[in-house]
Amino acid sequence: MLKKYLMSSIIILGCLMLGKGFAWLVNDHFPAAIFGMLVLLSLLLSGKVHYEHVFPTAHFILKYMPLLFIPSGVALIEHLKLLEDNYWQIPLVALLSTLFTLALVGYLMQRNLKS
Repeated sequence: MLKKYLMSSIIILGCLMLGKGFAWLVNDHFPAAIFGMLVLLSLLLSGKVHYEHVFPTAHFILKYMPLLFIPSGVALIEHLKLLEDNYWQIPLVALLSTLFTLALVGYLMQRNLKS
């Protein structure tokens, strides 16, 4: 039983370390954990690593992952008055920044494709 946990932990940590290496190569402009998940996904899709090899540790991590959201929830409750005072401004800023980003990326892509 311990061997399964050890092996799955080594696989997951190895993928994370490879992700950290990729992130270092691209000057840390992308989260290493995302690269690590992409490495793990490619290993799973290629068949080099099987689902059963990573299940024990992945199941354990996913089982306790909701605990990581408790501090965020507590922070929201602590700042509830601030959220109530700005209840319409926060979604408006989120919407406007999304539209601005979409327009900017569209403009830059069109300009880039013309040249």
